Amino acid sequence: MGTKRCFVISPIGQEGSDARNHADSVLKHIVRPAAEKCDAIVLRADDLREPGRITEQVFQEILTTDFCIALLTGQNPNVFYEVAIAQFVGKPVIFLNQKGEVMPFDLKDMRCLYYDFDPKAMDDRVYEKQLVDYVRNLESKNWRGDNLLEHLGHDLPMRSLPDSYSFEKMASEIRSTLARLEDNEGRLLHEYQQEGDAERLFDGLYSSILYASRAAITGVVHGLFYGNMMELDAAKRQLRVRYSAGPYNDEIITRSFGLGRRREGVATIAFNSRKIQVINAMGDELKEKGEARLNAMICIPVPGIREDEKSRQIVLLNIDSGRANVFPGQELLRADPAGARLEMLANLVARVNALYKWIVEGARRTDPPATPQGGLL
Repeated sequence: MGTKRCFVISPIGQEGSDARNHADSVLKHIVRPAAEKCDAIVLRADDLREPGRITEQVFQEILTTDFCIALLTGQNPNVFYEVAIAQFVGKPVIFLNQKGEVMPFDLKDMRCLYYDFDPKAMDDRVYEKQLVDYVRNLESKNWRGDNLLEHLGHDLPMRSLPDSYSFEKMASEIRSTLARLEDNEGRLLHEYQQEGDAERLFDGLYSSILYASRAAITGVVHGLFYGNMMELDAAKRQLRVRYSAGPYNDEIITRSFGLGRRREGVATIAFNSRKIQVINAMGDELKEKGEARLNAMICIPVPGIREDEKSRQIVLLNIDSGRANVFPGQELLRADPAGARLEMLANLVARVNALYKWIVEGARRTDPPATPQGGLL
C-alpha cells in the first residue's frame, strides 16, 4: 500500500471531559491499530503543533491527506463542518458512529462503521478489523472519494466571466477571423508573412482557441478549468506542451508525453486512437514522477496529424480540472453539448494548422480534413 496519511475528524473537547475521553478511546483502540496495519500515518487536530491558526492547519490537513476518518459520535458541529470540507474537495471519508446513535439525515445514505466498547468485541478486535477492511476498500478505488458536486450536473454556481465570454461567442469570433484571413486567396496572411509577423499571428490564433477550450465544458469561461495545447515532435515521437492557459506551475508547462504504448497517458491514448478521451480521476496518472497534478482531464485529438509530420504541428488540446469527476463520462459525452464543443475546437485547430503550413512553411494549400459530427467521440 505504501505509507498513506489519514486525518481523523473528531470531537476534541477539554482534556478529561467525557467527549475527549471517548474520542481518545476510539483513536487508541480502533483507529490507530487499524491504521498501523494499513501502513497509514494518523493525525488528529490536537497532534498539530505548528504555530498559527488551528482552523487553517486543519483545512490544510484535509486538503493534503489521502483519506479521512470522521467520528460522528455526539454530533459535534465542528466535525460536520470539517466533513463537509473534505467531501467538497473529494477526499474519501470513513464514518464511525457509536451504536445506538442515529446518522443525521444528510449522511444517512453513507456507509458507516458502528462500534461499541463491548469487552469481547474489543478483545477480538472486531471494529479494528472492520476499519482495516474499509481502508483496503479505499485502496482498491485508488483513494478516490465521492465528489458530491458531480451529482449536481454542470450548472454549478461558479465565479464566471461575463456572458460575453461564452464559448459560442468566442468560437464565432475565431471563425470570423479565419474567414477574413482566408479571403482573397489569403491576402492578409501573405501580408503578415511579408512583414515577418506570421508566427506571432498564429500564436494568437492558437492561444485564442486554447482560451476558448476553458469554456468547452460549461459553455462559459471560469477559473476552474485549465488548458494545454500540445504539438508533435516527430523526431522524438513525443507530444509536448506548446501553449498553456491557467495557473500552471513549471512541471505542468514543461511536461512531455511519449507516444509509445508503455504506460500510456491520456494524451497519448487520444493521439493514437484519434478519439476524445476522458479521465475523471488522475490519481495515478503521473504519480511515478511525483508531480503536482490536477484531478481530471479531457484530451482532444486534432484531425489530419501524422506521426511522421516534420513541420510544427499543434496536435491536441487537453482541458484539465482542479476538481475530480467534473467532466461528462465517455458515453455521456456523445449526447452532452460539451461533446460538440470539443469537436468544434479540434476542427478549428485543424483549420489553423492548414493555414500555418501554407503561409509559414510554404506548403501547397490544402483544406483541413472534414470530421463528421460525432467522429471524434
